[in-house]
Amino acid sequence: MDLLDTPAALDGWLHAQAKHLSWAGSASTTDWRAVCALLGELAADAITVLTGPQAERLRQCANPDCILQFVADNPRQRWCSSALCGNRARVARHYRRHNEAE
Repeated sequence: MDLLDTPAALDGWLHAQAKHLSWAGSASTTDWRAVCALLGELAADAITVLTGPQAERLRQCANPDCILQFVADNPRQRWCSSALCGNRARVARHYRRHNEAE
């Protein structure tokens, strides 16, 4: 079976890889188990987004300085956050318009 054949296969592989990570600091075994459980949950969620019906709505933020990707709520959504990246784009556009007029 190929690694990407099923979400369960990929999730199992990610869990196995988590055992190879090194832990910096003085964490107890209980902490390490919690980290592994969290990594497993993140992997499962990533698999769901990348292979599920939401995959076609996955977008890269239109802000060139932003590294985030997001699942678009509507087809015209361009920014990961209209309050942050979208607002920055609108402010920059306003600034360019007013400076070009002078």
